[in-house]
Amino acid sequence: MPLLEAAGVRAGYGGAEILHGVDLAVDPGEIVTIIGPNGSGKSTMMKAIVGIVPAAAGVIRFDGRSIEKLPADRRIPLGLCYVPQTENIFPTLAVAENLEMGGFLRKSGLKSRAAEIYAMFPDLEEKRKAKAGSLSGGQRQMLALARALMLDPKLLILDEPSAGLSPAYVEVVFQKIREINASGVAVLMVEQNAKWALNLSDRGYVIATGETRMTGPGPELASDPQIGRLYLGETDA
Repeated sequence: MPLLEAAGVRAGYGGAEILHGVDLAVDPGEIVTIIGPNGSGKSTMMKAIVGIVPAAAGVIRFDGRSIEKLPADRRIPLGLCYVPQTENIFPTLAVAENLEMGGFLRKSGLKSRAAEIYAMFPDLEEKRKAKAGSLSGGQRQMLALARALMLDPKLLILDEPSAGLSPAYVEVVFQKIREINASGVAVLMVEQNAKWALNLSDRGYVIATGETRMTGPGPELASDPQIGRLYLGETDA
């Protein structure tokens, strides 16, 4: 049974429909990447899954439960964690305080979970007392990932996790995503470095003009010449 299953999802903003019936699924333990042109509805789909944008139609099931009618704050305790592209940390708070905020719904085990997170992100432990706003762009993204993991999510939803980062930090981010997934957390992401993300993924989806156009194993989509021309900016040799 899929961990996440969305069928016929329609959603938009201010009466303008952006998603025209999108279907996708994420199985337990999978990494799944959504690609498509700018403005195609990729980020809107992520926000519909977590409840930031209401679904006007369709079904969204998580861990066997229909959640499309639940408010966003009631989806988080079920095991959904969303890391937006921007404004994903508290810059005026210390690194340690950001982790505490990330675990605010925990009833117990905050310190032990923080210790586990620091073991996964040793650079953050070194800067635990530093203001998050003083971190580099790559370190801030590491902190955003770390904050999301404080609640032991079943599914981590990432919107452009490598956006604006140096090539060296892009590699670090993808390595951390591999490590997070290897720990048992499923991952769904939209990513500008589409070919890199697809090669990392078990499956990929192409969303264009608000509809699901294609799906398949991530590496197969990454090597498909038609996908390359239409969605990865590649040209024929």
